[in-house]
Amino acid sequence: MSSAISAPTFGGGAENRVVDGFTSLLDEVDSEEIAARYDIGLHSNRIDFLEHVKIGLRLGIADPNTLEDLAQQTDVYSDLEPISKGHFSKLTTRRPYQAVVDLATAVLEQRSLYHPAGIARKRLEHLRDRQIIGCDATRLPLRTTLVVDTGDDELVVRPEDGGIELHTAARLDPAMKHPLGAFVTRANYPESDAFPVLAGDVEVHEDLDSVIFVFDKGYVNYGRFAGMKNDDMDFVTPLKDNAKHEVVERVHDFEHEQPDGEEVRVTDEYIELGTVGREYRKVTIMHDDDDDEIYLTTLSHDEFDALEIGLIYGVRWLIEIMFRELKQYTNIQRFHSMTLNGVFFEVYCTFLAYILADYYRRQYPVHGGMPRTFRLIRNYWNQPLGEYG
Repeated sequence: MSSAISAPTFGGGAENRVVDGFTSLLDEVDSEEIAARYDIGLHSNRIDFLEHVKIGLRLGIADPNTLEDLAQQTDVYSDLEPISKGHFSKLTTRRPYQAVVDLATAVLEQRSLYHPAGIARKRLEHLRDRQIIGCDATRLPLRTTLVVDTGDDELVVRPEDGGIELHTAARLDPAMKHPLGAFVTRANYPESDAFPVLAGDVEVHEDLDSVIFVFDKGYVNYGRFAGMKNDDMDFVTPLKDNAKHEVVERVHDFEHEQPDGEEVRVTDEYIELGTVGREYRKVTIMHDDDDDEIYLTTLSHDEFDALEIGLIYGVRWLIEIMFRELKQYTNIQRFHSMTLNGVFFEVYCTFLAYILADYYRRQYPVHGGMPRTFRLIRNYWNQPLGEYG
């Protein structure tokens, strides 16, 4: 890709290069223990696990069209161990992708990634220690048929089957966003079934003990909602059109003028869902064009007013932006491996590259968002760190 950025002002010695800032979080985790856990290193004495992952990071963020291009880049960039396309393919096929998952999880558990407590939340300032967690999935196409050996049988995954899906939970805030965990499934995997796994990813983070989940209708499961309410797990989600419910109490009914001048009618009610017989809060924001917003939530009206419920759910769109950045500015949709393990290895390396790039953007900082951050890392990989205006 061509660069549309101006050259930064470089400073410091060669030991403080852009790549060192980009991969700094990898120094905080025990990659050798993870490699030993999966017996990685027995396949090759020349490319160890961490070097292999760094090459995968480069593949994910630099977007070489072919593995020949990747081999040329490893010859040029001094931080990368030279590797042929055949050797890369062999290692990526043989080495369990779960090792990269464990490495990404270890990075995500670092306190360095926790959001500063003083982040401005614009109109949601009184969230205080509450964190918004979004759950969603995105489709990744396949270019070739993959054959998976399940032990007893073989599973064939074809491009025409819809590819694979990346499910993720992400910490969302009007000021920033970053993923907390992810897993990959076949296409059309039920989002509702994915939620328990994503919620489990959130639980490993020490500073996330008072979260508000936001998710779309694909995650709606009224039986699970009852369990979440019992466990004091708060959420905001659109109410399905066909949801049977009875109004128990109307708390508010008022007119409100939006910043764009539109007059909306807002109703705030407590309802009982007919499917589970439990009481929840229903917030409706009625627009002139009949494109109404109807939310189901466990949040109390004493803590959050009706309009704030809509604002909290609106933050969920940041996860859509994250998926768009992954697809537009990384190599996550162009796999080079011919096996499912290899594809997963590449996916999680790219996912880790996104996490590291987001951390890099906030640390130095880089103005211009993630697109400019990716270009800086890609184009100035071996250059000294500088200040980017």
